[in-house]
Amino acid sequence: MDYPAWLDLQCRMLPNVQRAIVALAAEPGQSLQLMASWPQQTIATSDLLDTANLAASRRAPVVSVAEDASGRSMMLLAQTLATPQAAVIVVELPAQHEQQKLLLQLLAWGESWLQLLAQQPASTASGDIEVPEQDYSVLAAACSEPLLKPSIEAAATCLAQLFGCQQVAIGLKSGEDVVLQGLAHNTAFNVKTNMARSVEELMAECLQHGHALQAPHTLAAAQTIACPAHQHYAKLHKAPIYSLPMCRQDQQLGVLSLQRDQPFNTEEEQRLATLSGFLGALFEAKQLSERSLIQRGRDSLRQGWAAAVSSHDGRGKYLLVAVAVCLGLLLMGSGTHRVAAAAKLEGVIQRAVVAPIDGYVSQAHARAGESVSLGQVIAELDDTELKLEYRRLQNQHDEYQQQYRKELADRNLAQSQIVHSQMAQAAAELQLLQEQLKRTQLTVPFDGVIIEGDLSRSLGAPVSKGQVLFEIAPLNEYRLVLNIDERDVPHVKAGQHGRLFLNAYPDTAIEFEVSDVATVFERDGALISYRTEARLLKNALFLRPGMQGLAKVDVGERRYSWMLSHSFVDWLSLKLWAWLP
Repeated sequence: MDYPAWLDLQCRMLPNVQRAIVALAAEPGQSLQLMASWPQQTIATSDLLDTANLAASRRAPVVSVAEDASGRSMMLLAQTLATPQAAVIVVELPAQHEQQKLLLQLLAWGESWLQLLAQQPASTASGDIEVPEQDYSVLAAACSEPLLKPSIEAAATCLAQLFGCQQVAIGLKSGEDVVLQGLAHNTAFNVKTNMARSVEELMAECLQHGHALQAPHTLAAAQTIACPAHQHYAKLHKAPIYSLPMCRQDQQLGVLSLQRDQPFNTEEEQRLATLSGFLGALFEAKQLSERSLIQRGRDSLRQGWAAAVSSHDGRGKYLLVAVAVCLGLLLMGSGTHRVAAAAKLEGVIQRAVVAPIDGYVSQAHARAGESVSLGQVIAELDDTELKLEYRRLQNQHDEYQQQYRKELADRNLAQSQIVHSQMAQAAAELQLLQEQLKRTQLTVPFDGVIIEGDLSRSLGAPVSKGQVLFEIAPLNEYRLVLNIDERDVPHVKAGQHGRLFLNAYPDTAIEFEVSDVATVFERDGALISYRTEARLLKNALFLRPGMQGLAKVDVGERRYSWMLSHSFVDWLSLKLWAWLP
């Protein structure tokens, strides 16, 4: 690749360039080596190479400002190039911060010229590009405008002044047609007028032939080339017309049409051919940079399709067809929609074992997680004070009984009735103490498992009457609790079936049936879920209350497209309702 020739051309296009280099790495990961410098090979380039290495390492443009020996502020611009090797161009010019964006854009457009050089035949690419000094003004005029339309008009005006043309028209290819884009001297035109249509006919005829056309022809050319549109245009305007395509490799990009009083000679045709190649690459780069998002997406799809079709002997297109069929089935097909929810097992009955009296924990025979049976003692409370009180009341009861007998023997009926009442009161208190002594042993009301409570670490600790010490649930009856998100509640109905996968047994599916929907709600931050109860269709011995997992409820047939989009559509509907007046 002829980097010196391209660098010379690039520096002539940029304003007030002082120094410039092109550097690239021979192997990936190595430091950059100097490939070309401007204006001469012996210029000192150490600072430029440092900037090039920085841009290569960052893989992004680099802009730095420093002062030269005379105290002027100079700006270094570094831009990576899309070449097979990691090439970087660095230019030095007077610091003008307001022109940084434009200069970086011009460097990016220069890549198209570099690719054009690579496509030249070996005989041409090995030497310098034959561009006369005065022709650089055309390229400079085209580069001076950042937008496509002004750039085309500036290039056309400069061509008209350089070659003494009455009119210069430039058109770009759009699909199979050619559209007139600009005329020299900023001439206003309407694409629907007869003048514009006649110029576009000239350009279409030029692209159809694939090479330059000139009318009127020389005698030799007239015998071999038929171009009625050019002949008619030249006869109508009484002036020679010359059209040549702007091409990159075999791709036609547009057409230059020039009209002047004298025909173009061979030297001028060669100059125009060289300029048309560079102008075509420049206009193509600007046209691509001004595409809309829709056009960029469409071009990306077209390029992806072309790449897939051309890859692996065309087998890529079959893959794309298969993907399209799968997408069609995905959007048009239907399947079972499932609502997912966090799930937890609870016992159908949960019995609390509470402290019957105020006292202290004496013994603990079981704790949470253990299976227990009906009547089993799981804990005992200290009964020392109760036993002492029982003995006291027993002695008092015996005294009342002896006194009662004495009063009966003395025939003192009134006093005997009083003593009898006191004796009955003591007997009642004894019976109450007997019940309290029995209840100091905490027993299990049914076969089940202790799901909460552990007094093994609380021996001797005080407990108050009514305090919950244990919670027991049965082993063979469970209730499944689902936390359904509020957005999915409308889809869940009683009687629907689903499957449950527990964290402890992720490979085993448990069938269930929804029994009660949205009983109460729970708030977790900004999320609200509704408690929904379900019944297990088959109990397994390994189930335990408190197990958690993920449940999915089958709510019916839905289209796959609806499953993928209904959450976003619902969210968007609410937002629009909130935003609209």
